Amino acid sequence: MNTIIFLLANACQIYLTCDIVRIFYENTQQHRIKKWIVGIIFYVFNSCIYLMFHTAWLNLFSNLAGIYIYNCLFTKSIKKKLFVTGALYVMGMGCDIISVLLLSGYRDGKAVAVISHVLTALLLLICKYITEKIVRCGKNQNGISNMGLVIVPVCSIVIIPFLMYGNNSLQFNVLIVGAGLLVINFVVLCLYQNLAFSMQEKFENEILEQQLEVYRNQLKVIQQSQEQVQQLRHDMKHHIGELRFLAEQNDVSAFKKYCTQMEESVCNSDEKVYSGNMKIDSILNYMLGKAEKELKEVQSTVQIPREIEHTFDISTVLGNLLDNAIEAAKKSKEQFLSINIRFDKGVLHIIVKNSFSGELQRKENKFLTTKAKKDGHGIGLESVQRIVEKNHGEFEIQTGKLFCVNIAMYIPDSDKISDFDNQTG
Repeated sequence: MNTIIFLLANACQIYLTCDIVRIFYENTQQHRIKKWIVGIIFYVFNSCIYLMFHTAWLNLFSNLAGIYIYNCLFTKSIKKKLFVTGALYVMGMGCDIISVLLLSGYRDGKAVAVISHVLTALLLLICKYITEKIVRCGKNQNGISNMGLVIVPVCSIVIIPFLMYGNNSLQFNVLIVGAGLLVINFVVLCLYQNLAFSMQEKFENEILEQQLEVYRNQLKVIQQSQEQVQQLRHDMKHHIGELRFLAEQNDVSAFKKYCTQMEESVCNSDEKVYSGNMKIDSILNYMLGKAEKELKEVQSTVQIPREIEHTFDISTVLGNLLDNAIEAAKKSKEQFLSINIRFDKGVLHIIVKNSFSGELQRKENKFLTTKAKKDGHGIGLESVQRIVEKNHGEFEIQTGKLFCVNIAMYIPDSDKISDFDNQTG
């Protein structure tokens, strides 16, 4: 029974150790099969060393070697591999020490109960949650909060010593309960990871669907514009003849009227903005078209260079801002939206104003979504703020009669940008 409990606890410890390693890296979805194979080899090698020799130095070597080799799957940087390996080993050693002290008031040379391996796995699970929270905060990433899950292993750790020191406790019962608690914690961890992965996948799919709709709309706009140009070219001979006739008649009024009609026939009402930058034009044409369908008044003044850096970041900022603004303006009586974009001396200025119902939900100085469907929403402004800060910009929100977001983003290599198209709506 002791061997079975050890193997079960060690499997959980190795899995958690590898899981903590993955927290420090970004390319966790690559070579998944290879990572599982290395993890299994690590577990088998570590377990055999412990069961066959019971030697502290060999256990130390097997742990360090296994963690270091697993790190090699993620990076070639020796410094980072050594740092993560050292941090993981110190973390595991600390969990071992705490588990022994919790159970037996450990003194040097005293045998350690096998249930200590279960406690070590539970403590390592807590370390995993805390490490993930710290690393995510350091990278300014959003995700499902996992700190509430810490309660599960903490309660399990409290129960085991209580059973050990109770008057009616038996070692066999303690082993069974400890193994059961370990399995419960492991299952909760797996469920949490599956939920987090599903939420991330759902969020990415929503972004992809929006991007496809944006590009589909832009392709439609381009096709309509091309058709109008082809039609004008086909009728150009007739138009030139008509203009010549009006000029010979010296009919200025009719000449101007005819030119206006030609201009209207060429203009595409769905093309709100044309800067020559397809990514930014796509999101603006899509969002402004959506706004004009759903709101009473839409104003836009846009000045964007044909060539500009960080178009992905800019498109993300515009998409989040305009989506939030349209949703809020729809619920207001005025249903008003205004967007002003201009580029000046290497800085892109974005000002979005919208009317709102007067109901703003805040939590810790953060604005929460007012959408009925809250899954995947409520992080738009946080995402915008992170992008702006990444580009050494400024982000400001003002509330009054209108909800106003004012952004200034520094664009590198701005001295190379000189060609603009202006669009005012």
